[in-house]
Amino acid sequence: MKKWETAKKLVPRAVIDATAGSDIGIVSIGSCDGAIHEAMDVLKGLGVGVDYMRVRAFPFSEDVDRFLGAHKLLFVVEQNRDAQFKSLLTPRDPGREVEAALIAELRRIADLIDVHRRGRAGGSASPRPNCGP
Repeated sequence: MKKWETAKKLVPRAVIDATAGSDIGIVSIGSCDGAIHEAMDVLKGLGVGVDYMRVRAFPFSEDVDRFLGAHKLLFVVEQNRDAQFKSLLTPRDPGREVEAALIAELRRIADLIDVHRRGRAGGSASPRPNCGP
């Protein structure tokens, strides 16, 4: 355990863009970065701001925990169909709802956000579409 705590301090920190100040966060790793920035531009054009964190190393540094705790709705975007990255994040907050999206399904994030917002506003929110395992 001591090795893990030491490693957390030595690995590269996550790259975080929280300029939107949103309660919606997108979390990803590696080569999904370009597609996520494109999706964020589309969402911004629709009036939806989201925060983004690109994790660069494991074990996760403390900034990963802070980002996860600061967002009510999280989307984990990865290219692994088994959602391995999501499975690494989920035990950090086991009671938390975290959506997984394969990179090919990034367009569905806008739909999921819309459903989430309608549900919060007291509207009739339809069930969330399945966006991964």
